[in-house]
Amino acid sequence: MKFAGSTASDPGPPSGAVTTRRRLPKSARLRRSTEIRAILRSGTRVSCGTFDVFLRDSTDDRNPRLGIVVPRHGHAIVDRNRLKRRVREILRTQWLPAEGRRPERRDLLVRARRAAYERSFEELVADLAECVELESC
Repeated sequence: MKFAGSTASDPGPPSGAVTTRRRLPKSARLRRSTEIRAILRSGTRVSCGTFDVFLRDSTDDRNPRLGIVVPRHGHAIVDRNRLKRRVREILRTQWLPAEGRRPERRDLLVRARRAAYERSFEELVADLAECVELESC
């Protein structure tokens, strides 16, 4: 497997390095602005510390889906992407597996507040555990 920046003389990552990427499948993402607006309008809102969480029964019998909204004002794109990646990873590894075992399908939208930028990964996990049922918390 070739990695960005590797050359023919470079064998790639060191032995023991993780080379498989775990991604959030497209079927588990809320991708359209109309879907996000519908959840904001008609979803059940749970507010806790650094997040507002909106839950709504899925309109079809697909996999549970999730979306993440972060505030733009006063933060660089690097900071916004880091926050989105952290929240996405928490939900991908903890909320989606538990939600997949439920008989009914729900969509989840997490809207971060400005305070979320200053929180550590562990604090973000704890904050999201307050709002939604996370598997390992």
